[in-house]
Amino acid sequence: AGPEVVATKEDAAKLEAILNTLAHKSGLEAEIVVGELQGKYINLSIDGKEAGFLVGKNGEVLNSLQYLINLVAKQQLANGVRVTLDGNDYRKKRAEALTNLASKIAEKVKERGEEAVLEALPAFERRVIHKALQEIEGVTTYSEGEEPDRRVVIAPID
Repeated sequence: AGPEVVATKEDAAKLEAILNTLAHKSGLEAEIVVGELQGKYINLSIDGKEAGFLVGKNGEVLNSLQYLINLVAKQQLANGVRVTLDGNDYRKKRAEALTNLASKIAEKVKERGEEAVLEALPAFERRVIHKALQEIEGVTTYSEGEEPDRRVVIAPID
């Protein structure tokens, strides 16, 4: 499989600079903050008065920016490093909301004995749900469908 990819502070600084340039050129009052490095992942967040514009409705702009910065990382760094991008703690709040929703749905799935198919979600949001429910007895999760219509299914286990 090759050597394990580990993000460095230099990688983070390069990507932070690129995002800062992008934020600056957008004319929005926003600053890029480097969070922790976890294995191959660099956590970056956009903070500031106008960061909300870079998050967008339902995180659409944030998802696009994350996709874009990961393309840049692939091209500029060429070492397998990936970026998770947050803005005004949107992802953190969204993860909490998804975890609560998934738990409620899991309870209904157990009561009814029927599976539930969630709305289409981006990969990292599907991971939040899989992770949230792996400790819950009586249900299992899997994803089905093709991007961008991939969905999590919460199914009962006997």
